[in-house]
Amino acid sequence: MTKNSIDTRNMLILHDKKNLKEQEVWLYDAYRKILSKIIKIASNPSSSIDPFASEYIGKNSVKINPNYHNSLLEITSYFWASKAGRGTLLQKTIGLLAGSKADQDVYLSEFLNEMIKTNGTLKGKISTKFKKKFDLINVNNDTLIILEIKNRVDSGGTSGRREALKKFFEVCDNIENNIIAFTDSSSDKEYTLPELLEKLGIKKLEMLMGLFYNIKGGQAKLEDDKKYGFYSESKSLIEKYGQGHLGINYDSDKLKINFDKDNITFIIQTIYGSDSTKKFTGGKLTLDKVFKSVFPKSWDDIWLALNTGIEQRRILLENKTNHILEIQRLYNENPSFKTKLKEFRQNNSSLFELVNTMQKNIDPLLHSYTDQDVADCLYLCARFIR
Repeated sequence: MTKNSIDTRNMLILHDKKNLKEQEVWLYDAYRKILSKIIKIASNPSSSIDPFASEYIGKNSVKINPNYHNSLLEITSYFWASKAGRGTLLQKTIGLLAGSKADQDVYLSEFLNEMIKTNGTLKGKISTKFKKKFDLINVNNDTLIILEIKNRVDSGGTSGRREALKKFFEVCDNIENNIIAFTDSSSDKEYTLPELLEKLGIKKLEMLMGLFYNIKGGQAKLEDDKKYGFYSESKSLIEKYGQGHLGINYDSDKLKINFDKDNITFIIQTIYGSDSTKKFTGGKLTLDKVFKSVFPKSWDDIWLALNTGIEQRRILLENKTNHILEIQRLYNENPSFKTKLKEFRQNNSSLFELVNTMQKNIDPLLHSYTDQDVADCLYLCARFIR
């Protein structure tokens, strides 16, 4: 074996977190969670697919290489069902790039409490009736902006649209019903939400649902939502709410509601593509900037984990062992291998020595696999073997 016979991999998971930027740390944490789960599935001899699901997808009828199909379904079903933390990563990145006033995954009540503390003229806390969690909240000049995000026009289905708009509607119901949002503990003066916002210098509250991408990967537009998304569900919800409340102006075709209450303008609207991030940040942030912030370069972690995980699961089902289990065995039994694996974790050195050791000491059932197969498994597992 020569060093040129093995392709090196650029793995974020093998970097020292202390040397990473904040966005890279978030990506590192997401990758770590995914890779650890894939390794667990790939090295578990028991199937995670129940009998009904097996028959439903036709797995039991596969005659050629059934173990490959089993491993493919088990590994990929986890990945897509979990959405791989992409939504959370988007929230965090947009929140960071939006500026010091923005927050992500936050309750409206908590955000307003922080505004009250900063204001300095009021004392007390917001009513729990306004304890509703949103993806992102920000203040731009005299506008308070709430943004619920969907990665694609078809994300979450109809239930995703209902859940987001329902939260917006509940805020509007509290406004319409003059629900007390805050009582100043020093003066006992009560404030509805519009009265409190005016006291805090806010003139407008915008509640936005942002749909970022269409199903082909381009930035979403209204036409994409009509053709491939759940526009009709949003339109129906806007119409129903608008018709049931006096004093509310609505345009169901544009998925927009607006009304004024006690000198404050309130808006509910669905917006698309970079218009979502621009609106949230006062025009300074596009989806391209978000993308480049998270991915200044490409990493091999996920595609390598999926490819290697599927193959390792197939090998385990056929042979009752695989390279993952062999790495764990050698780590526990071979002090030199253990030392070299720690070196590989820390600085990417010793890969070729590790591959050589494995090829010489591996279970005979695994002798047919290449140095690259072994190396890729080391890249996948090195961070997690203990």
